[in-house]
Amino acid sequence: MTHRIAVGGYTDALTVLSFSAHEKKLVPASAIGSTNASWLVPHPSAKDVWFTTSEVDPGFVRVLQFEGLEGKVLNEVATGGVHPTHIALTPDGKELFVANYSSGDVSVLPVLAQAPYLGAPSQPLIAFAYTSPAPGEPQAAFNPGRQESSHPHQVLPLENEVLVPDLGSDKVWRLHKTDGQWAVAGFIPFPRGSGPRHALVLGDKLYTLCELSLQLAVHTLRPLTESAEHIASLPTLETETAPKKKKKGVLLPSAIAFTSSLPPTPAPEETDAANKDLAQPIEPEGVSEPPPPPLAAEILAPPPLTEDNGVQYIYVSNRNEPSPLGDSIAVFTPHPDFKLVRRVHTGVQHLRGLNFSPGGAKFLALAGQNGGGVKIFERLPGGYLKELDGASVQEGEGGITKTTSVTWL
Repeated sequence: MTHRIAVGGYTDALTVLSFSAHEKKLVPASAIGSTNASWLVPHPSAKDVWFTTSEVDPGFVRVLQFEGLEGKVLNEVATGGVHPTHIALTPDGKELFVANYSSGDVSVLPVLAQAPYLGAPSQPLIAFAYTSPAPGEPQAAFNPGRQESSHPHQVLPLENEVLVPDLGSDKVWRLHKTDGQWAVAGFIPFPRGSGPRHALVLGDKLYTLCELSLQLAVHTLRPLTESAEHIASLPTLETETAPKKKKKGVLLPSAIAFTSSLPPTPAPEETDAANKDLAQPIEPEGVSEPPPPPLAAEILAPPPLTEDNGVQYIYVSNRNEPSPLGDSIAVFTPHPDFKLVRRVHTGVQHLRGLNFSPGGAKFLALAGQNGGGVKIFERLPGGYLKELDGASVQEGEGGITKTTSVTWL
């Protein structure tokens, strides 16, 4: 069987790869012009139609249509926000939620059954309140370079609400629809400096991956009228590494891979010019850039393999590990036996893209934003992952660079 894999990132094009499961071979096939296509989701009913973020300022969501290994852009819709970093459909497929990272808000776009497939925002932006640490509040872990404002990093629609992990505010917001409009109905707090990034729900348990503190937290998710109960948090690396504090200023997701510090905030008359491209590294003359701090990235929980007797393992990726083996994937068992069971090094740097194949999740595609290219691993019982020899595309090959997402089409 041959699979198509779309590789998105901070480039001007989306690359389509062809993977032969029989031959265990991965090769570039085509490219589609789409700027900063950092996240993709399929249309709920239209075959081969997909939505992708365009993580720029101002932000857009683009509608793509694939025909075999080729594709084209059909439409684009402005989100009203800045740097949309994540999109997700509601369970009924009628609305597309967009997390606008830099502007600190969420857009709601109506999904259409026919072309152009996506409409303009159906309601005003949902903004999130941001509160700086109080003078008497412990601030040892607070990260001013990443947490100077609200930074929603994911939208997670459930049956009756939408969860929004907010890296900047150390909260997971809970949205509820009343009288046809979505609004904030509550939040789940996290310790300062956690940086909740992505989450998933298994049963009544919420698993939240905290990017800055490198922790995987589990809560019991209760109805909106009740508070979620924190059960436990475990490190995603063997030893907890507290990221160094950053200088004040906005640091975008696209910049994290390239710089771990920012220059002083420019004077007002210099601000516009200085912020034209915040994704570019800034390295003063004569000053060497320190290595970027370790960060957590993605979280997945594919259906259990038959041999695993119902155990649904949770796979979490780490970035910027100081290891010659590259970044690792940490594998956890879920609550009540919540623990780290193994770690698999991938050989890539700044592991960002991570996705299991459809139809049983037999294969895992992953990619490094800062090197290592795209690779395919086979999922084995017990949470093991085995790299497939020859099933890889090197950095720079076929336009593969600055990869943020890998998506099985």
